[in-house]
Amino acid sequence: MKTGGNRKRSMEAILLLFLPMLLFLLFPGKAEASSGISLTRTSLVLREGRSAKLGLENVEKKKWAEIRWKSSDRKVASISGGPGRTITVTGLRSGIAAVYASFGAETCLCTVQVGDGERVSSSTREILGITGTEDDFAAYRIDESVPSIRALQTGKRVLIVCGHGQGDPGAVSSWGQEQNYTREFGKLILWALRRSGAVKADLYNRKYNLYEQMRSTLSSGLRSSVRGNGKLKGRVLSALRQNSHIPDLTRYSYILEIHFNAKAVKTIHRDGRFYGIGAYVNSAKGNTQVESRIVRTIGSHGFKQWGIFRSSGLLNARICQELGVNYALLETAFLDDGDDMTYYNANKILMAQLTANAIVDYLAG
Repeated sequence: MKTGGNRKRSMEAILLLFLPMLLFLLFPGKAEASSGISLTRTSLVLREGRSAKLGLENVEKKKWAEIRWKSSDRKVASISGGPGRTITVTGLRSGIAAVYASFGAETCLCTVQVGDGERVSSSTREILGITGTEDDFAAYRIDESVPSIRALQTGKRVLIVCGHGQGDPGAVSSWGQEQNYTREFGKLILWALRRSGAVKADLYNRKYNLYEQMRSTLSSGLRSSVRGNGKLKGRVLSALRQNSHIPDLTRYSYILEIHFNAKAVKTIHRDGRFYGIGAYVNSAKGNTQVESRIVRTIGSHGFKQWGIFRSSGLLNARICQELGVNYALLETAFLDDGDDMTYYNANKILMAQLTANAIVDYLAG
């Protein structure tokens, strides 16, 4: 929600399918050993505190006691009920774990994601055959059923900014706080962008509110003098460099700030009407191709689109325009509308992928 300049979680886990253990790399998507034993699930997604059953099939009943179960990270996913054919897996904290069953010389693997999968231990990495940094690993947390644009590396950078936070919750309704939703959706877009391989995508530090950092760094006189015509670019850059919490915005080919909207009359329950998605840009901005594609493509998947609006009152948009940086503020959905939030929670992975596709399509085109 765009109040005071740029003032604006039902955290569902993201579906994913990882490669099995290195022993079974030739058979992706299966957790089946040469003897024919297999798990009832090869991937599992849990919320924190929730449990699910997992079993090993094609083992004679008299040999069930020989089955051994293990979790690669018991702080993320615990197991109970073994030894035996069936166990209960419980999600304890956000992260990724490998739960596997051993029977004789055979091993079958199930990848378990709890929450949004932030913690990935070294033992989990080793079992899954994953190397790289935590940010590299984030690229695996995706829904493979969503189409993705893959393009050659362009060398261009994209910054995703999650609106509000730092003491400002943004819009609030019975669905939750805007600051939590912006951080969830921003992270999904980041992963989708990195998956494309076309751009270098960064996420603005989620501990901070970029609007508040801008407002407190730039003097009131300078803020009010900026018109987006580039005449004060040097002064703005000089001032922003004094704040270590603000990156060099001129490095980015595109900056997308994520928000959720709110309206005067709340309709937290469903009434069959969408209020939808739209975006704001600075009044002086000429090209709105990226945000138009984002809004149009998401709208083509059953959501209402209300278009692109221009405003001279949004601080972050005005500063980026002054610096010559392509910027837009995306109003993802109405946080106080039941139909909008139901759609978002059911389609957020798709929405994030479509957003990333629009950005990549433009920058790589």
